[in-house]
Amino acid sequence: MELKIGAKITELRKAKGMTQEQLAAALGVSAPAVSKWETDSSYPDITILCPLARALGADVDTLLAFEESLSEERMMEYMNEILDITTKQQDIPLAEKKLQDLLHQYPNSIVLKYYAAISLTTMGMFCPESAEKRKEEWNKQKKELLQDVRRSGASAYWQQAVSTLAAIALGDDDFELAEELLGELPEQSKKSDMTFLWALLYQKKGEIEKARQVTQKRLYILVNQVISCLSILMGGVLEPDMERALEIGKIYQETEKLFGVGNRMSEGVIMELYLRAGQTQEALGSLCRYVDILTGPVNMPKALLFSDAMDLKTKAGAEATTREMRQIFLRELTKEEIAAQFGNCEEYQAAMKKLRASL
Repeated sequence: MELKIGAKITELRKAKGMTQEQLAAALGVSAPAVSKWETDSSYPDITILCPLARALGADVDTLLAFEESLSEERMMEYMNEILDITTKQQDIPLAEKKLQDLLHQYPNSIVLKYYAAISLTTMGMFCPESAEKRKEEWNKQKKELLQDVRRSGASAYWQQAVSTLAAIALGDDDFELAEELLGELPEQSKKSDMTFLWALLYQKKGEIEKARQVTQKRLYILVNQVISCLSILMGGVLEPDMERALEIGKIYQETEKLFGVGNRMSEGVIMELYLRAGQTQEALGSLCRYVDILTGPVNMPKALLFSDAMDLKTKAGAEATTREMRQIFLRELTKEEIAAQFGNCEEYQAAMKKLRASL
């Protein structure tokens, strides 16, 4: 690892208004010695570093351009440089040297270790097939770097490191380690979804039912999240345009129908949208369908997609809503503002009668 301090000595000397000869005289060395320092032809003796720093009005850390830690911004500059050398110049030895030098300069930087592991993966992709031994060494170092990140518990990179290690373990058919690593990760994560890795682990172990189950569970969660997002998007605050809100509402309904998720509660939301839009007849149709849903059996998720993840048999035939919920809906549907619009309609009266009878 080269130490480049010549430019810093020159900068500090000129800031003090000193010539090379004056600095040499102050330190009791020759002017050519100072010249060699400034051109990085040689380095000051360790015994002269403190006097040199004093003469230049600085400290040794400044003189040596010491950084206690590597900022993420500076680190990304280094990484981009290494990436360019790897992918554009395809000078793998130079890229590796710069990366290893950087790791030696900042041996405690967790961020650097994480990105260094990524850089090693990239180098492996561009390295000639003949250099298999080199790739093996990089893979070993990559695991060590990721393990350091894992042990650090650094929240920003810990999860990516653990999931990458799990993927490597699966590639090595080390199922025990892969399961241990995946077990460390939170079941629900904002950063990444481990469903693929869990499913792959179970497939490799021959546990096909578990692979299907973990995938179906995740799908069920994701579909419900989609429905929640759609319900927010069609709200009056985010979407004041009624035509657009109704279009989103139709997508909401189609999603429920497609997956059998949501128990068709979208009909109540659609009814409210029609009321906001002043489309009374359409709102009445939705209200009647809504009451049929409230008083009918539960809408089952599609067995094709969710049979392994859920016990669908125990739910089949159950009521769609509880008695308490139907009481709440009855109060809402008989409020003055709704009754004023539908009170004289036979369909409305029949629907309310049906809802009361269910109680």
